[in-house]
Amino acid sequence: MPLYCHCPRRIFTMGMVSLFSVGLYPQLKAHLAIGRDHGITKQEAVEIVTQLAFYCGWPKAWSTFPLIREVYGEEDEGPDGD
Repeated sequence: MPLYCHCPRRIFTMGMVSLFSVGLYPQLKAHLAIGRDHGITKQEAVEIVTQLAFYCGWPKAWSTFPLIREVYGEEDEGPDGD
């Protein structure tokens, strides 16, 4: 598979990564919603943010987790809210 493809999931994942890294949260929220509409699951979004936190900082992750909850709602959460 080529490095760049026109796969919407990959495009919006890269957009999420870019916006997260610079802390553009209003735009990130929009990309989370569009990514959701293109098949990115809540679990995948949480995993992306968790991985990025090690490189970009946990404060950015803690600012992003509430956005994920707003965009995805309570779907796919376990009994303890995870």
